[in-house]
Amino acid sequence: MSDHASPRVPYTRLAAEAFKGLLATSKAVHDSSIDPTLMELVFLRVSQLNGCGHCMD
Repeated sequence: MSDHASPRVPYTRLAAEAFKGLLATSKAVHDSSIDPTLMELVFLRVSQLNGCGHCMD
């Protein structure tokens, strides 16, 4: 394994419209009546499925 971290993809610039949609979806979820604890558990599970160590931290 390398000591160098791979550069992050500038998705906010490369897919600006998709990112705006993601932000709108996130706002709708956070503004909903879903229990915050359940929401965090769902976010954690999605991060596990996606293999995102950063998100799981």
